[in-house]
Amino acid sequence: MNKATFPITQNKFYSPILRLLSDSKVHKIEQIRQQLADNFHLTEKELKMKLPSGDETVFANRFRWARNDLIKYGYVESPEIGELKITQAGLKLFKQKKRITKDRISKVNQLSESKETLPSDSTQEKINIDNEIENQLIQQQGILPTESPDDQINEVITKAQADLPNKLIKLLRSKDPTFFEVAVNELIQVIYKGKQNTHEGGPGDGGIDGIIEVDDLGLDVIYIQAKRYQEGNLVGESELQKFVGALARHHATRGVFITASDFHHNTIQYVKSLNNQPMVKLINGMELVQKMIKHQVGIKTTEYKLKGIKDEYFDSTSTK
Repeated sequence: MNKATFPITQNKFYSPILRLLSDSKVHKIEQIRQQLADNFHLTEKELKMKLPSGDETVFANRFRWARNDLIKYGYVESPEIGELKITQAGLKLFKQKKRITKDRISKVNQLSESKETLPSDSTQEKINIDNEIENQLIQQQGILPTESPDDQINEVITKAQADLPNKLIKLLRSKDPTFFEVAVNELIQVIYKGKQNTHEGGPGDGGIDGIIEVDDLGLDVIYIQAKRYQEGNLVGESELQKFVGALARHHATRGVFITASDFHHNTIQYVKSLNNQPMVKLINGMELVQKMIKHQVGIKTTEYKLKGIKDEYFDSTSTK
């Protein structure tokens, strides 16, 4: 077999598993898994690659769900824990020499061909849980069940995470300027682990919207300017010149200018020309929301835990 393109999809496991079992003998799951890894010509790095959840390797996950599908639909059976054996339905399917996918093996008429290949009660309980997860994902997200529930859950999470920055920046732009200034001050305090946060924004603020004291003595201070500009309204060079002037009046050496929009090219060049005297950091809208997400400012994290069988515990050929 030629080297497989990694990461390998679940659909590419069905035929190789049936081929390795096609001698109708009982095989250890651990041995089948190792033979598959060898046949796919996977590197050590590829074998160790983890799912986004970090709980399982991609290879082990694909193999586990493909194996469970074959058992579920009656093409493979497990005579004992940690063992696999092909059924007559599995031999028939393998000998057809057609591409085997989850859609194909999950046809109801395939399951009814042989009653003795129906899953056991304990296996059926796990199958029902898996089906419930799949059905919820299909109804809520329109995801087709072509990959494992782990893949589908990760896809939902990935989509939600991809939409989060755009939702957050729109929300920030919809709030009043005072809210934006307070949120920005809180973020900078979290990033620099500031000891004291003073909001200075409002009419007559002198170009300073916040002051963060980084140390207990107030010797290391960061000055902040926040502009809740809408998309397309770029911060011009004159705005930065006013901010630098305000820093000079406070004898400040460090400042952060944050906007919900972006900076004009001339503004960026002006800051570079300062040569860090004073040191000014520019943060545009998208960088702002990424930092808010990273530092959990205005962000909540929801965790879901899905418990399942630890296959390697039961698949091992060694005795406990």
